[in-house]
Amino acid sequence: MKTDILCKHCGAIVPQRAGRGRPRQYCPEGTCQGAAKRDRDLRRASPGLEGALARAEDLYDRMETGLAQAIEPLARVLADEMSPAGVEAKISAVKAEAAAQVATAKTDREDAFRRLRDAQTEATSTARAHEEQLTALRAELDQARLAAGAAAEQAERVAAERDAAESRAADAGVRAERAETDAERDRGLAAAAQAARDEAVTAADRAETARAASARAVVAAQAERDMAATAADRSEARATEAVAQAAGARQDADRARTALAEATAAHDRAIEHAKAGHERDLAEVRSAADARVTAAATEAERARAEAAEQVRRAQQLDDRLDDHRERLSAARAENAALLERAVTAELRERAALAERERLEKKEQGS
Repeated sequence: MKTDILCKHCGAIVPQRAGRGRPRQYCPEGTCQGAAKRDRDLRRASPGLEGALARAEDLYDRMETGLAQAIEPLARVLADEMSPAGVEAKISAVKAEAAAQVATAKTDREDAFRRLRDAQTEATSTARAHEEQLTALRAELDQARLAAGAAAEQAERVAAERDAAESRAADAGVRAERAETDAERDRGLAAAAQAARDEAVTAADRAETARAASARAVVAAQAERDMAATAADRSEARATEAVAQAAGARQDADRARTALAEATAAHDRAIEHAKAGHERDLAEVRSAADARVTAAATEAERARAEAAEQVRRAQQLDDRLDDHRERLSAARAENAALLERAVTAELRERAALAERERLEKKEQGS
């Protein structure tokens, strides 16, 4: 509670209210304040020095009232902000904000590190899968090579069979030529036999008249004719068989050539297909692997950039925390200066009030 002061009109003790605010200058009933106002009005209306002094005192009172009204909210705000509880609340709020920002930065940095580790793991898995695919492609290439080798062996066997068929065809041609030669010879023999038969017929005709004398000659000629006919029939049969064998040999040779051509074409197609499939699969695997490696490198670079950004943000938060601390220190110093100025103004006000009371008492005593 403030110290009691004397009423500015009657001189009685005026009780003061607890707390801040302008101290009471008159009795609480209000009569002294009204009487003092009337006295001041009379004094302001008085001519000469007394009226000028009254007007100056009234101006001083209004200035004092305005200053008190201006200082009171400032003093209240300063008291709220500069009190230990207010300062601790501000410090706690700044610390909480800084701690939240630091925790966020740490969380973001951990997330960036985790994404970087995930990207590295994915890149490793991608590289491992790439190696496995390359191994599988190598195995497929080996199988294709084995298949190509088997096809080449099959082609060689077909070529050998073709050579054998050509050899058999050549043998059959030789046999056919021999058979034709034999047939020609047999046809010559048949012609000779026919001529002999004709001669025999002629001889038989000539010997018709001498049948009895040349019976043995006729029998011999008949036997020779039969033998010649039999030989001619055998020659015709051998010639026909040789021609048939030659035709079969030619057909076998044609089939062998066709099979060889088909096997060669199949072998070439198999090799071309295997090469094309291998090159296509290898290109696809390489393209996919390159794309995955590029994506992993991009993700790793992005994770590194995010980590660097999080570190930069953490540094900015540290700088901001230092700035807040400096501003808090400056605010404390400014609040202390304002409080000192307010106390000085209040002391001056009290000194002026005491001086005025002393002058009033002196005037009343005189």
